[in-house]
Amino acid sequence: TVELRLRELVVTVIDQQGVPIPEHIAAHVRDRIHKDRRKGLLPVTDGDAPTATQVQYFDLRELEDLIVSKTAWSTFEPRFKGKEQLISRFAQLSELRNAIRHTRSVSQIVQKDGEAALLWFGSQLSGVPAPIPALEN
Repeated sequence: TVELRLRELVVTVIDQQGVPIPEHIAAHVRDRIHKDRRKGLLPVTDGDAPTATQVQYFDLRELEDLIVSKTAWSTFEPRFKGKEQLISRFAQLSELRNAIRHTRSVSQIVQKDGEAALLWFGSQLSGVPAPIPALEN
């Protein structure tokens, strides 16, 4: 839920505020989209894919990179306040997400840090904490 909300926010900011996608992220996204087009998973079109499609191809850390980039931070700062805390919360969220996604065991510390990140992002994104997924210990 948090990751989807972050993606929606990034799409809105790019489309409405004209925030550019940093070139290092855009290059990775173009490569991923091109691979999916070759596989027949996306229609072949002229020009760039719509913003929402491009953002689907961001990984979690690329969302972070865009948000904290020099060109975008001033737009996101009112919502997230401190860049250092945002970076820390992304690290916590990413560690938990990747452990779950790759079916690795999750220590209690990683779990609690991830839960704290989920709560923090939930409050920053909507004013209401995001639900915390149940984890097996």
